[in-house]
Amino acid sequence: MSAHDVFAQMFDVGKDILVTYLNAETNVILAQIGDSTASVPDADAAEWWQHTGFWSRPALPTQGGASCQGLIIKRGDRDVVYATRDTRNSSIYGKLADGETCVGASTGQARTFYKADGSIQHVTSVGNTAGGTTFIVSQASDGSYTIQAPTALFKMAADGSITLGNTTGGITIDAAGNVKIFGVAVHVQASAVAAISGDVVTQLGPVPAIAGLGSIGVAYTSTATAGPATGSKNVVVSP
Repeated sequence: MSAHDVFAQMFDVGKDILVTYLNAETNVILAQIGDSTASVPDADAAEWWQHTGFWSRPALPTQGGASCQGLIIKRGDRDVVYATRDTRNSSIYGKLADGETCVGASTGQARTFYKADGSIQHVTSVGNTAGGTTFIVSQASDGSYTIQAPTALFKMAADGSITLGNTTGGITIDAAGNVKIFGVAVHVQASAVAAISGDVVTQLGPVPAIAGLGSIGVAYTSTATAGPATGSKNVVVSP
């Protein structure tokens, strides 16, 4: 008997995973393996061996297309699936660099990157669609924490400073509590200020300089010009 024949009796390479399921008594993962193109099973209840502390089940086969495949050790009672690969969703790890790791679902857009620079990124797309706008939650090696939505940003730096913003501007609160507003209009609700009487322009006075805004143009609007504040009085400060 040739080495090839011995190998063929002991191992299967590239068999399709037709379905995985949880054993009703032990809750361990088992698999049915075979040919997904013809939907013909070769073995049932194959043991699904994985790394300790890591559990996953592949997406169901794609009819007439690629499916999850496994390396199988043939045994008299139950075969053992000891390694698998699924190329259907390989696009979600993008340009994975040397030394980096991506853990992702075999279907959909959810994945986590462990980057070479020490950062961790949890990534998905809005609507869970391929090519959709990404949503990222990341932890950098310097201790900063960022949530990046399609048009919004939240960042907490290692020193405790916080930035809230979007694609046009936002607000930063530094570690000392100083507030900086950048790139957007500032709206002050004058009706929230107690005992305003007379014209709102006179009562509020000049608008102080705000760091980061550069040249400031000021426009005031008011629903009352005399007496106590009876409605919304807005001060609009724009760059």
